[in-house]
Order: sequence, then C-alpha cells, then structure tokens
Amino acid sequence: MEKSAVFNRIILLVTLIASSVFYSCKDDVFNAEKVKATYQDKFPVKDIDPDMDWKLTRQITVNVAIYEDAGIDYIIRIYDGNPLADQSTAKILTEGTANNNMAFTTTMDCPNILTEVFVCRIDTHNRSLVKYAAITNNRLNVAFGEPAATRAVTRDIEIPAIKTYTPSHTAAEIESLLSQATEINDVKSEDIKEGGIYKISKNNTFTGNIRHQLSSQNPAMIIIAGNWQPNNGIELENGYELYILDGGSITLSGNTLIMKNSTRFTVFEGGKITGTSSQINVTNASNQQYNYNAGTIDVHTIQNGGESPIFYNDHTGVMKVPEFQITTTNSQFINHGIAELGNTHDNLTIQNGGQLTVSSLKGKLVNQGKASITATTENCEILNNCYLDVTGQFKGNITLGNNCAATINEYPSVWNKGFTLGDNCMITIQKASFGGTTFTGSNNQPSLIKVKNLENIQLGDNAAKGKIFFEFQNFNESWTQEGWRNMGKLTYFSKWNEAPIVIPSGDCTGEGNTPGEGAGTKTDPMRYTYVFEDNYPLVGDYDFNDVVLDVAYFYKRDKNNKIKEMQIDVTLAATGASKTLGAGLRLVNVSKDIIDDIETGGADDRFEETLKDNLFFRNIDDHTEKGDKDIVIPLFGNAHKVFEHSEPGKMINTVPNGLQRKAYTYEIIIEFKDEDRTSNPQITKDNLDFFICYKYKTMEKRMEIHLYEFWKYGATAAGTIQQENLDLAGNNTWAICVPNFRYPKEYINISNQKDESDCAYPEFLNWARDRNSHQDWYLRPNENNVYR
Repeated sequence: MEKSAVFNRIILLVTLIASSVFYSCKDDVFNAEKVKATYQDKFPVKDIDPDMDWKLTRQITVNVAIYEDAGIDYIIRIYDGNPLADQSTAKILTEGTANNNMAFTTTMDCPNILTEVFVCRIDTHNRSLVKYAAITNNRLNVAFGEPAATRAVTRDIEIPAIKTYTPSHTAAEIESLLSQATEINDVKSEDIKEGGIYKISKNNTFTGNIRHQLSSQNPAMIIIAGNWQPNNGIELENGYELYILDGGSITLSGNTLIMKNSTRFTVFEGGKITGTSSQINVTNASNQQYNYNAGTIDVHTIQNGGESPIFYNDHTGVMKVPEFQITTTNSQFINHGIAELGNTHDNLTIQNGGQLTVSSLKGKLVNQGKASITATTENCEILNNCYLDVTGQFKGNITLGNNCAATINEYPSVWNKGFTLGDNCMITIQKASFGGTTFTGSNNQPSLIKVKNLENIQLGDNAAKGKIFFEFQNFNESWTQEGWRNMGKLTYFSKWNEAPIVIPSGDCTGEGNTPGEGAGTKTDPMRYTYVFEDNYPLVGDYDFNDVVLDVAYFYKRDKNNKIKEMQIDVTLAATGASKTLGAGLRLVNVSKDIIDDIETGGADDRFEETLKDNLFFRNIDDHTEKGDKDIVIPLFGNAHKVFEHSEPGKMINTVPNGLQRKAYTYEIIIEFKDEDRTSNPQITKDNLDFFICYKYKTMEKRMEIHLYEFWKYGATAAGTIQQENLDLAGNNTWAICVPNFRYPKEYINISNQKDESDCAYPEFLNWARDRNSHQDWYLRPNENNVYR
C-alpha cells in the first residue's frame, strides 16, 4: 500500500477515535502498539485460541437411501432434534426426495455440536417415520431398509413346540376295567395288592384313606367313577395310579391329597379334583411321570417335591390353582386347555398351547395359545407364539415368534432385559420405561412395538437391531435432549398409528394393526443468529446485541432434488445500538452467472424504505448493490426505522422492560439458472457474509463489520474495514453467528472472567480459549441475563 493511502486511512481513523480510550496523549496520531494494547486490554478474552475462527457450524455430506417400496417417492427431512416430540422445537437442516432408485444426496450446514440427527421419511399418506443417525467424519449415511445384496440372512425365532401327551390308558380302556375292579370300600388298606384294580363306583362315596405302600414297578389302579371325599385327607404311598372318569371326583374340602414317589393322577374329561381351600402335594414328582388333566382341577395349591415334575392340562382340561408352588428344577406345566394359575416359581417352565391366566409369573413361559398374566418378576422369560396379555407389570425377557401379538400394561425400568421379535408380530404397551432394554428384530419381515406412554428411556448404542418399528402416543415432556437422543437409538419410530406396518387381526394377533393418515412434521428451518458489536474499530461493550439478525434459509428442489431456488429469510430481531446502523449480505465466491433472478418478499417494503439514506447504492431491478464485483444485497439502511422507530439511541428488543417492537422478516429468493442446477447447494452458509455498517461524519465509505471468517475477503466496494485495525485486532471479533441464539440483554457482557454470574454465557471464555472445547457454551446461559 502506498504511503499516501496509508496516511489517508490513518487520518480517517484518528478523526474517528481522537477522543477515545486509544490515546492518552494528543501528540500520538497513530500508535500501533497502543492500539494493539487497547484491544488486548479491553476485550474480555485475554488468551484467545490462536486457531480460533469463531465458527460454530460445519458442512456435512448427506446420503439417504431407500431400499423398499418400489415406485414411491418419500420426502426426506433431517432435523437437529426429535420432530415427533410433544411441543418439539426440532429444526430442519435440509430436505429432499428419495425413492428406491434415487438416494437423497446433498451437503448441509450443521452446528458443530450436533453429532446425531433425526432423519424423517414422510410417505404419501403424510405418515412420518424417523430414524436416528450419527454423523461420522462429517458424513451422514442413512438407509431405510437394506439392499438385497447385503441383507443379512433371516434369523428364525425358535419357539419350542408345545409338547403333546397321550395318557397310557384312554377313558374307554379304563371304563372297560370297571367290571373286574374291586370296590375300594370292600377291602382294607393293607390288603390292596400290587397290580390290583380298585374302584369307587358311580353314586358311591368313599371317605377313607389308603396308606399301604406298593411297588412303583407294578402299581395298583384306583378308578374313580363316584366320589372320593376323605374325612382327613388322602395320603397315598408309592405305587398308585388314580384314574378319575367322567362324573367321578375327588372332593378334598380343605384337606390335602398327598401322592408319594411314583403315585400319579389322570383326570379324564368330565372328571374333577376340587377343594378351593385344599391342596395337592406331589412329594417326589411322580418319578418324572405325567400328572394329566382333561377334566377340572380346582384347588388352592399344588406343591411338588423331587426333580422334573410334569403337569399336563389337555385341550378339554380346566385348572384353577391360585398357588402353583412347583419349586424344583426342570419343573414343567404344559397347557392345551384353560388354566388359571396364581403365583409360580422361578424353576417352573410353562408351555401354553391353550388359554392361560397367571397371577405372578416367575419362571419361563412358552406360549402358543392365549395367555393372560397379571404380573411378572425380573427372572421370568416368555416365548410367545400366539396371543399374550400382561395386565400388570412385565419385568422379564420376551421373545415373539412370527405372526403373533402381546399386550403389556406396564413395562417398568428393568435393566438388561430385552425383546426378541420374529416376522409380523406386534407388542402394545400402555406405559413403559426402557432402561438398558435391548430390541432384536427379524431381518425379513418387520414387527411393531406400540407404546402409548413412554415415561423414560436410557438405551445403549446398539439398543435395537433388525426391522422393528416403534410407535409412541405420548412422550415425557420433561425429557432432556439426552432422553430424545436415547429414544432415537431405536430402529424406526413414529407417532401413534403412523408406522407403515399392516398386521391382520386374528386369534394370535388380536386386533392387528392398520396404519392411519399422518399428521405431518414441523417444517421450520434451522435458525442461525448473527449478532454484532457496532463500535469497530473501537472495542464495544461486548454484549453482542447492537444488531441481531435471525437467518433461516431453505432450498426449493424439483422431484429429482435439483435446486431451483434458495430462499433466505432475514429477521431483524433487535438493535441495541445508539447509532444508525444498516446491514447487507454479500455472497462470497458466488458467480453472478449461476443466478437467473433475485426477488424479495415478506416485509421487503419496510426494509427497502430505509435504504434511501445513502448507506447503500441499490439496483432497484435486481435488489443488489451497484458497482460491486460480488453480489451484495442491501438489507436495510436504518435498523430503528425498520422497527418503525426513527429516533436513534433507543434500544429495541434488548431491554426486557424497555422498548419492544415486532420483528420483521426480509425474504430473499434467489432463482438459479436451469443449466447449472445441482443437488448440492451452490450457496451455503459459508457463502453468506452478513455485515452491518454505519457512516461516520463525512467518511466517504461506510464502515463495515463482518464476521471473522469473512475478514479475508475485505470490504465491499462501497465500504471499508480499516484493514490496519483488523491486522492489529489479531483474532478478536466484533461479530459471531450462533445457532438459535438467545442473545444477551443490554449492558450484559457475553462473558466475564472475573465474575461468572455477571455475564450472559460463563462458558464462552472457555470456548474462546480452546475452539475445540465448550462448543455448546450457548446452550447454558445465565437465564436472567439473556433476552429471550
């Protein structure tokens, strides 16, 4: 630079700051060291990171693929938060179209702190399906479905078949033995013989007991066609087989039926063992033989001793047992009929192919019928291959086979439990808290988990695998961002009745599932707040509210994702300045050749009316500034007049009880030339050089204040940035851009190293000293010191 040019700049600077704190002596006309020292003294940060660029955003490469539903176009929206949450504040980062033949590929601007996003797929019924995805190495790769070539082998859910059992003798065979059987009343207990056949005939009642021990190798048969109603209970030693025929019964009336060693019972259809306050005690598991019921067993308690007892309830059987105390290892209850059980034990395995009701399940349930359970313990495991209803709390592990359903009233937070699902199955939960829960689905046909009220969620990184869709009717409104992030770790999730899963109704699927019409999702784009200090080249008060611009932008694409237009909405939110300030937008590194037209909208008349103050030289035809090699779009020439307040010196929307005005928006619509359209934006946030400006007395050029990242481009043709001062300023800044910023109140410094409470953002200093730390400083303000 020539000496005369330098001298002229110095004279202008001296005129501007002659009475400022820069100089303590009138003989110093320009002392670079004093200027530099003043900057170092007055800025609140004394040790700024030498690599600081003051940027809080970056660009991300995006690829969203669809591997399902051929021929259907889906709207793809990428959000910074969960768009399905009640009262969601999620903002769109970018939007496009995808189908099975065309992925949505683009680049998008993104806050630095954002490491995960929510990708929303919207179908032709306006139903929204959301998938959570991590950003890795500034890339976002998301797929809905899987390509056929890489699809994993289908994982079959193994639900064991319910065992069937045929008793060693049929009812007809036993009835045929009645004619040769001895009436039990006609013999003494000690005279009963091994291999003998005894009976209680129809219309007869036996009230005695039998205590004589026999051999298990050649048991005696007792056929009951009448009624055995013992006065003092029944205690059968080893070596007996009880056969209760149609019309026959054992009536315990508060007594106990004790069967020792190999002794067992067979109840045929129409037979009964009853006694609502009585119990059956099998002391040695009948030597691992089946105890069989095809009739009715209605007692209070069944107890068992010995290893591997087996109770079998056939398809005509009815069992009502409030206390099913089978506590030994490898215990089994096999149900093909109707069973109502009370409390069970950890060691019991229930196999259900009929209709089952359990009050408290503690062991293992294999269900291929209809099962209803009041509550479970954490030790239980359910393998369900038909219809299951848990009317209380479910705390264990559950596996669902293909084409079946389960309903659960409450799933409380139980750690390290999980759901395993086959094809086309469904679970409906009224209230849930997922804590460390895992979900494993099929890779073939999808399944559905519907939760009406999700109260809490804490999941690991690989919480859900396979094709599982989740629906939620209500979310916990008090959740933190971590709560939403955790919910995003589920495979796919949607609002209630919006998951695209059809499950027909049936015996094993209940009401099934039919998707409804969708309610859509929010369409608000991400807002970036540009805040400026207006005293450059002096040091300001560092409250960053002299001009506050909220900027949102979005692209209008065709069905092939080619960008036709870009709309930039610039909202003047506040001015905390005492001087007259203007603002403009320069598009850096953007060729005029790619733009076909620039139009404006919104409150453009209000903004453009203020441009008559000679701060800008505007082309009326294309809304740009004359005489600049770059595209410069004047926004306003007087912030106060945009707010309908012509009096300078008034702070607007920076003092809570002060002057407040409605914020107005200037819409800029940039239309691109057809031949240059692309799926990747040609203008991004990195091209948007918003600046403020003012005139000082008779200065020919306006003084401009740009963001630090745009200093290297210098001033516009009609402005100056006082390059000498920028060189002395080092990496201090007079402007920053913050995602969705809650700017400081008037007279409140953005940060204060001496008093963290006397500032707006205590952690701002930490970020300024180390650009790689505390990048989320703007999420934690001192609430009393920010304006909104």
